[in-house]
Amino acid sequence: MDTLNTDIFWDIAAQLENRDLASGARVCKQWLPVTQSHLYRHITIDSASKHVHALGALLFAREDLRRLVRHLTLCRLFGMGRWLSSMYDWLLLLPEQSLVSVDVKMEDDYAFDILMDFPCVRNARQLTIRKPYLLNREKAARILASPYLESLAVCFEGLPAPEGPIHLKRLSVVAEGMPPQLPQILEANSTSTPLHRFDLRVTTQPNDREVAQLFRALAIHAQSLTRLAITSSERITRIPFMDDFILSLPSVQWLCCAYGTYTSTLLLRIPSSLHTLVLLWGLDGSVLVRDPHGIGFIAGARPENIPFPSANFAQTMRRMSPTGNASLRRLVIALPKLLRDPCQEVAAACSDAGIRFERVRMDNPVLDIMDRN
Repeated sequence: MDTLNTDIFWDIAAQLENRDLASGARVCKQWLPVTQSHLYRHITIDSASKHVHALGALLFAREDLRRLVRHLTLCRLFGMGRWLSSMYDWLLLLPEQSLVSVDVKMEDDYAFDILMDFPCVRNARQLTIRKPYLLNREKAARILASPYLESLAVCFEGLPAPEGPIHLKRLSVVAEGMPPQLPQILEANSTSTPLHRFDLRVTTQPNDREVAQLFRALAIHAQSLTRLAITSSERITRIPFMDDFILSLPSVQWLCCAYGTYTSTLLLRIPSSLHTLVLLWGLDGSVLVRDPHGIGFIAGARPENIPFPSANFAQTMRRMSPTGNASLRRLVIALPKLLRDPCQEVAAACSDAGIRFERVRMDNPVLDIMDRN
């Protein structure tokens, strides 16, 4: 197979499912290196899979296949059974800096704690931790201090304050409340490694002092941020700080604003770099509003909390469109499940401005701050 055909086959193989890649590997010897590279590039270890034992044994026995692994996903792993021990055996054989990404959703703290002892896992460039584990402070500090770590998406509040500079290009945090060490982590992140993405999702309302501390630390990286997401199911604060903070985000391309952080004034201040704006409309249950598609009333947010969806917001959208200063191409509105507002006025204003309008629910994947996009 000549070089040109190899390049074409490589691109084709990248689009194939594993079953098709496995079939291609059996077609001819010339295809084998390409198909194997794609088959073993991303490995998922899942206790629910009937092939997990065979996969662990194969990777332990075959160094040539083991060195192809770059992305590792671990899920539903628990205890210290025989199959889990065999999985650890081959991980110990991986070079320290071989893994690009590790995505973890294990079932207990013990299995996770052991996993963090492996150099290949601890030194991955991208680490996603999807459950709130009880990780001891020393191990958490070692993860954060890894000189190779560029992207950290974490679902627990046990991150310690850094003892030295860190080098993150992306930081995503899911926590019950505002993690007290989060401002210190942002301040410790070296400006020589620009922070391009910051995501935060909290499930309980932080106080205004915690929010102010966070945004003072985040302001250090405002010039480099290309993606910023602040999400919550409750009102973040009574001060709509995103109206002002957006003025310091000259490079932001994707922005998600939580309930209570913005007003319609935000639309008049968006930078020319912004192409996607996601707005969360919270539900504080403080008033009853008539259900337009049912009988009676449902709990709703006070109209004065966020002027959306309303004639005020639609009018602001129409005021924004003639200026021609913004490159906004997509407006996404995230609504609580109970809310059935059709958003007709805002949708019409977006249509007039040539902006794609989407209405999603609060649990929509577009709001998943753990994704790698």
